[in-house]
Amino acid sequence: MNGIDVDVLLEGLLALVGDVEAIGEDGILAGAAFSGKNGRIAFSAFTPKRGPSPDEIFTTNPDGTGERQRTPTTPRAFNSSPSYSPDGTKIARERVVVGPNGPNLSRDDGDIWVIDADGTNKKRLTGSPADDFGPAFSPDGRKVTFTRGYSGDRDTDIYVKKLKCGSARRLPTAATTTNTSPSSAPTVAG
Repeated sequence: MNGIDVDVLLEGLLALVGDVEAIGEDGILAGAAFSGKNGRIAFSAFTPKRGPSPDEIFTTNPDGTGERQRTPTTPRAFNSSPSYSPDGTKIARERVVVGPNGPNLSRDDGDIWVIDADGTNKKRLTGSPADDFGPAFSPDGRKVTFTRGYSGDRDTDIYVKKLKCGSARRLPTAATTTNTSPSSAPTVAG
């Protein structure tokens, strides 16, 4: 079989409490996150058999059974980068809605959304004109960190936002670096 052996991937996910990315047989990047608390795996999928929406969030049991779609099928909406909350009750994700003529990387921006693990109670966490991506929950589950970048700007910054209220706060970083990994930000719980 060309591409990824799903059984090997799922076995590897059982040992993880984090996120993984892999390239499938169709050449599309797929992201997955394992939740140790509820035992399910959240993943984004882009396959024609799953309907007209380009990319959706699904959950499944570690053995591949019980697959459930957790984001609604919406034409031109890409849902990716799922990340479970530490208690396994919520999933943060990136959502990008592209224009009718397809993706335009200079105009399309991603926002961070949070949903309950069963797909209900969706909440838009960010709404800036920037591209917000790569969400990760804080260890206590009350905040989400993410990376923010602006079109045409190669620099990115890591932000943190409380789930309950408030605006996103940029974490101090070196001005000459590109920061793309909020899950390793040391001040996430602060």
